[in-house]
Amino acid sequence: MKNKRKFWLLVTLPMLLVACGSGVSYSIDASTPAYAPPSTVPNDHAIASLSTVRTQYGDVLGSASGYVYYIFQLDTPSISNCDASCSAVWPPVIGASHLVSKNVRKHLVGTISRSNGAKQLTYDGHPLYSFAGDTAPASTSGQGLYSFGAYWYLIAPDGHVITQHLKASSSSAGS
Repeated sequence: MKNKRKFWLLVTLPMLLVACGSGVSYSIDASTPAYAPPSTVPNDHAIASLSTVRTQYGDVLGSASGYVYYIFQLDTPSISNCDASCSAVWPPVIGASHLVSKNVRKHLVGTISRSNGAKQLTYDGHPLYSFAGDTAPASTSGQGLYSFGAYWYLIAPDGHVITQHLKASSSSAGS
């Protein structure tokens, strides 16, 4: 029981720190296991899916099950700068091979090798991640968050990074 509490503290503490520092709040239920979409399983034989997901930001890249993918501003085309505690909050999209939907530009899809040897999916040179705070398909709660030293953004199917951050309002006046 004590180890289980330590595990939840290690998993939820980074999310709480991110939420507190960003002005966004998250409700964490210790009875719910940490989010990990199927395409982030750290296994070199995993197959990552890459599809488009309709969100409030328009169509963005995500998994076949509808969870969106993000890029990390500190990454380079060949290096992921999100390891250790960062990857607990922002799980990398792992897969030695990948399935690509018809709305995704196949020539922009690639992989890089992470420090542990796992293959991480990239799009237009950007390593891809999911966000533990996105608890439902098409959720975009990680968009524009400053976390682990840089911003996290969605990416459009044409390869453009979406830096826009919408306010939690139904009105778009003044945008």
